Amino acid sequence: MNFPLRDIKGLWLLLFCVVLTAVPSCKDDDDLLRKDFLIVSDSLTREPVSAINCRVEEGRDTLYVHANVPYEMFFQTSDEESDWLTYENKGFNAEAKADMIILNYKPMGEFYKRRSGTLSFTSSDKYLGAFVTVNQGFGTLLCEDFSWLNYGYDYPWDAEDERRIDKWTTTQKNYGWTSTELESTGYPALYGRIGCVKLGDTKNGGDLITPNVTSIIVDSLVMLRFRAVGFCEKDGTKDANLLHVSVIGGGAFKGGKTTQTLELGYYDPSDPDVVSSMWDDSDYVLYLVNTETNPFTGHTQIRFAGGDAELSGGRKNRVFLDNVQLYALDAETYYQLNPEEKPKERP
Repeated sequence: MNFPLRDIKGLWLLLFCVVLTAVPSCKDDDDLLRKDFLIVSDSLTREPVSAINCRVEEGRDTLYVHANVPYEMFFQTSDEESDWLTYENKGFNAEAKADMIILNYKPMGEFYKRRSGTLSFTSSDKYLGAFVTVNQGFGTLLCEDFSWLNYGYDYPWDAEDERRIDKWTTTQKNYGWTSTELESTGYPALYGRIGCVKLGDTKNGGDLITPNVTSIIVDSLVMLRFRAVGFCEKDGTKDANLLHVSVIGGGAFKGGKTTQTLELGYYDPSDPDVVSSMWDDSDYVLYLVNTETNPFTGHTQIRFAGGDAELSGGRKNRVFLDNVQLYALDAETYYQLNPEEKPKERP
């Protein structure tokens, strides 16, 4: 049978198109030819995860390893406490069709300064690997434990040899902490102790003002964390226990106010271990926000004031303060810490 030349050309063109559509793309070809895989996910799907954020409290998380090759797993961190994260393989999960890896992490202690590590999953024979960054804690804007102060004696009611801030060494003053000079005396009523400070004395209230938190300007949500406890004499006589915490220089507390007033607890002077127990149940957490009408600036500071500076109420209001910390939060972390405030999803 004879075909015209133009029909033969058309037939070859049609066959070429059919063959072309049957050949997969380069990516599809790689997927088809590559049968080995090693994928780490934080869900039942095979969606890879590159980083996870742990809570600051003790807890656990789950990872799923989707793999059809043998693999090894190890954890590396530069943190001094190298075992803050441990893991165990709980075996094959039929629903996920993957190995279930349980991560156990320790609670953070007095400070929430971020620590990080890397979980590595490797199959050296197949040249496959997956790496997951694990974070615990937050970006630190300010973290002060006053360990560079060493004045006075251990018992909180003993005021002998404590040192007023204007008499601190030049090195100590260079840390940037300040206190307001009182009009009635011409000097501030803020005293350095052993690893902490005392606001106020028997005649005046005192305050403590942080250095400028210049890096806060790029943040929207900030956690303020500190320890504070009211003064109590050896015989059990208690001072007033008010602490006024203010944001100055820009920014506000959650709710829009720039000052929060707290009623503090007291240590027990009859406790034989009062030196170590005085800070029990003394942690406070407040949240700062950046608003359009009152934004954070390079001059944002936090002021802690024990009662009235001139003690207009007539009652002493001494306060011990320690471990002042400011941490930058993202929205996800904030709502994790404050789940009751998370906006409800629309149906």
